Amino acid sequence: LQLNAGYYYVSPNGNDANSGSFSSPWKTLSHACTVANTPGNIIFVNEGNYYVVQSLYLSVGVSIEGEGLTSRIISNIPDAPVFILESPNGTDGSQHISGIQIDGNNQPLGNAILIKGRSNVKISKSFFTNFKLGAPYYSLGTHYNEYVIEIINSSGGVEIDHNEIDGGIRAFYCHKNEYEYALQIHHNRIGKASMGAEPEVGIYVCDIDGLEVKNNYFRNLATQIILSSYASTKLMNIFIFNNVMFNIGVTSGDWYGSG
Repeated sequence: LQLNAGYYYVSPNGNDANSGSFSSPWKTLSHACTVANTPGNIIFVNEGNYYVVQSLYLSVGVSIEGEGLTSRIISNIPDAPVFILESPNGTDGSQHISGIQIDGNNQPLGNAILIKGRSNVKISKSFFTNFKLGAPYYSLGTHYNEYVIEIINSSGGVEIDHNEIDGGIRAFYCHKNEYEYALQIHHNRIGKASMGAEPEVGIYVCDIDGLEVKNNYFRNLATQIILSSYASTKLMNIFIFNNVMFNIGVTSGDWYGSG
């Protein structure tokens, strides 16, 4: 089944045998992400709780919208992303995720969103809560399922704005190409509700050309921003300004913290 471009709806009281219309919504996000796969489709998440037990693959050009905190997606996935936006390098995503809550359910690992290979993706006005780690200073060697939002091999145009993020953002190998920036991060609240014993990071980037970080509020983190490179990588066109960094450090006392 392939749908025409437009809005389709999910509701806890829906049924996956329905049409997905406003008056006849689907029940599960897994069904919605499978069926609504035409560029321009928007899956609207009605108020309610949605438990997911496997990662949701979002097709190119398909977006997610909701009603804010009350559109709550709860992860029962122990070590994988909730949403995966993955394509060959250089793919234009032309999509957004906005107005939802993704609850990590304090799983030992796992993240909210993995963007791999896609450009032109916007994440805004959403809430990312209850991520047990979400931004470890020391990588656990578990690939790309440690930070709340992970971006890998993007060709630019990724924007993360006006979110509340219980953890951090990590990006590898992102270049701006024809876009103004590879990655823009602005007007977010990033970090934990209270300081923890383990060091965590707000934003970690490695090999990036075109980064703008502005007007964010960082809290209760050991390190707010890390810029990293190796012999074969680069850091270029980086702009960081007008950010607030509050309560830097860890509770254990053996890490002083840094901006």
